[in-house]
Amino acid sequence: MPFYRDLFGKGAPPPPEDPTRRIVRPGSERSSDTTSPPATDSAPGPEDLESAARPAVPAGGATRRIVRADPAPALKPSTESAAKPAAPKPAIVPARAAVRDPLANPVVGWLAVIAGPGLGEILSLGYGVNDIGRGADVRVQLDFGDETIADGDRTVTIYAAIIYTARTRRFYLQSVAAETRLNERLVNASMELTGGEILRLGQTRLRFVPLCGPDFDWRDSG
Repeated sequence: MPFYRDLFGKGAPPPPEDPTRRIVRPGSERSSDTTSPPATDSAPGPEDLESAARPAVPAGGATRRIVRADPAPALKPSTESAAKPAAPKPAIVPARAAVRDPLANPVVGWLAVIAGPGLGEILSLGYGVNDIGRGADVRVQLDFGDETIADGDRTVTIYAAIIYTARTRRFYLQSVAAETRLNERLVNASMELTGGEILRLGQTRLRFVPLCGPDFDWRDSG
């Protein structure tokens, strides 16, 4: 038995304390055959704290995979804020009425309806032949609803004509239908009109009123 154990009366003496400690930093583990240098027992400095806060790096030098968060979806602008202002409506410009030249077809006289369905109507007469009857192709239309004109024969569209010539400055009545009357007389041939005559077709009576004549014609002013 060793001498020092009997001398103190106790067991083996405790091993002397190592004045230094080994501080293992995170991520600083190496292979078993590599020994880290001992660290002093002084308080850790800023570099030591920064190193301890870093995450451990796995052995073998493997790289870290950085997972990026998905970007936030772009916000669509609200309909109210992104709505474009309504385009201004184009100004409505009223169409200009076509300018009518009264001398293109000047009036030389009139027929005034003094009896019949068209009572009160005024019909204009112009240069040349003024055919009188019913239908769109007739110059002086008597479409007032008188069914007795020409004894109700709807095939007849022209019943009479009043002709004015600028050369002679005279008016003439030409009968077409058999029942045409002038001042209650049947018209069998061409007759001159001077003004105030009454032309009768069925129940319709027309008074002739001249404008042009020996004392006036539109061509005198030209």
